[in-house]
Amino acid sequence: MQAPPALVEQPARESEIGNRKSAILAVAIALALPTAAARAGEVSAQLSTRETFVGVPVRVDIVVANADRHEPPVFPALVDAEVRGGQSSTQQNISIIQGVQSVRRTVTYTYQIIPKHSGKLRIPPVTVEVDGEKRSISLGEIIVSESETEDLLYVELTADRKGYYVGEVVNATLEIWLRPYAQRDYRMSANDMFRRIDFENSSWGEFADQLKQDNFRYRSDIRRDSTGQERGYFVYTVDKQIVAGSAGPLQAGDIRIVVDYPVKLGRSRDMFSFFEDRMGVVQSRPISAGVTSQAVEIKPLPTDGQPLYFNGAVGRYTMDVSARPTEVHVGDPITLTITMRGEGRLDALSAPPLARLDALTDGFRVPDEPLAGDVQGNVKRFTQSIRARSPDVAAIPALPFAYFDPNTEKYVTVSSEPIPIRVEAAEGASTALLGDAGGDAPRAPRRLTDVGSGIVANYTGADTLLATHAFQPGWGSAAVALVSPMTFMLCWLTQRRAQRLRTDVAFARRRRAARTAMSAISAVNAQHDSSPNAATAGRLAEAVLRYVADRCNLPAGGLTRAEAIQKLQGHGIDSMLVHRVNELLSQCEQAAYAHLAAGDSAQLAADAERCINEMEQAWR
Repeated sequence: MQAPPALVEQPARESEIGNRKSAILAVAIALALPTAAARAGEVSAQLSTRETFVGVPVRVDIVVANADRHEPPVFPALVDAEVRGGQSSTQQNISIIQGVQSVRRTVTYTYQIIPKHSGKLRIPPVTVEVDGEKRSISLGEIIVSESETEDLLYVELTADRKGYYVGEVVNATLEIWLRPYAQRDYRMSANDMFRRIDFENSSWGEFADQLKQDNFRYRSDIRRDSTGQERGYFVYTVDKQIVAGSAGPLQAGDIRIVVDYPVKLGRSRDMFSFFEDRMGVVQSRPISAGVTSQAVEIKPLPTDGQPLYFNGAVGRYTMDVSARPTEVHVGDPITLTITMRGEGRLDALSAPPLARLDALTDGFRVPDEPLAGDVQGNVKRFTQSIRARSPDVAAIPALPFAYFDPNTEKYVTVSSEPIPIRVEAAEGASTALLGDAGGDAPRAPRRLTDVGSGIVANYTGADTLLATHAFQPGWGSAAVALVSPMTFMLCWLTQRRAQRLRTDVAFARRRRAARTAMSAISAVNAQHDSSPNAATAGRLAEAVLRYVADRCNLPAGGLTRAEAIQKLQGHGIDSMLVHRVNELLSQCEQAAYAHLAAGDSAQLAADAERCINEMEQAWR
């Protein structure tokens, strides 16, 4: 019997439909595969140029696209060039093609490579970790040529005196001699030439914090060029006080000035001078120059006549010493307050070496550790805790302080006045606490009173007196036995910590470091919300540097970014955290010379708080 036709044809139709579904699925998979491959993480790099001049930066952009996760690039250190930057910017593009939406997200890291010497500069590969895979990007070589200034630019470093001593504050002046560009009968003005200085790409060394137009002065002057011919120049000058760190020429950091020097002028119109032709630069070329003239020599401190307790102070100072309390027992702490005033670098001034003064250590116990001190205006105060060794001590002796006076070129010693004190023997057990023992006159014997009832009743009878009264401890007794020692230990630790905070200045600074820094950042946040300004970045950097100084027991002021990074590395802080701190300080330095929006200020403040929190955790 033949089956109905419908029963025979039905399986064939189901098979045909199944084949069609499989084909559609295969096409969908084939279309999806290129899309998935296109969305895989990509890394690329681009250089702004392959040829440059000494001191003229080359921009490097490292782009990470469509990555689910990635780490910032690890840019290699270069011996013959300086690497700056590392800031990132994020961009997201959405496109729709034939109804299909695609999203491309890119993160760009921007660096600047500033060559120091001419020749071929080879850049090692840059490593980027993308989606768990390390990618290596090759950047190749850059051709670096000497900048031919052709007597157009000179950079010099001068001071109000030719000779200074190590440790002395130098009133230094950076001079930029720039020949004005002239074309036919038109000569560019001093303001026009000043605007040709490339402030961002120049290296300013110790003068980096002076880059405001109001800090610069200019004059017209004449000097002979390399051919001996006299030419006119605009001389732009900026002043800075620099501490002489070592003997030899004054070290003012890496200074190299880049100028976008005009090559051709042309007439142009703009919206502000529609009916007036104005001369403008239509062609230019970069030139750069470092310090070519160094007229400041730093002399070492003389060794003849140098006191044994000399601590490196250079300038002129006075010293006052006070003590509190002046009536103590043996071993009680006495707080010395040493107040220094004078002319010199107070932030780097060290306290008198108290632990090396025999006149003081003979009668007192003196901690042998450096004192940080606190600077307020032209005054610096140190505090130290000392303890009398015996009740025979009658005074705190005169304390000497030696400094080198560069004006007279001699060592000078100033001394404090002796401070009378009263020291008694250490407190012991009083005889009054021992009952009736001691005393001059015999005491009459006391009568015994028989009490027969009540809580103080006398027990009588041999059986009662000899009976065993067993003590049965319970949970309450155990709790009292455990809580009492723990309470005593807690009180003892609290008191000891409070005493250490009062007497150990370095310990107190370390404990307050994070709180002090966070308070400073909070103050910055409260200000920039209403009026953001470039000084905000400087205050944030100052808060981070102050935290590192407090943690490392260094002078509160004068700590540079390089010194802070070196200290963090020396204390074993994680290299990635040190890198983030370095980047934060670098961003603050750059932002200090540019307009700062409120959003930028908030981001810098948040980064500063995060870095301080992570450093605080790492130090514990």
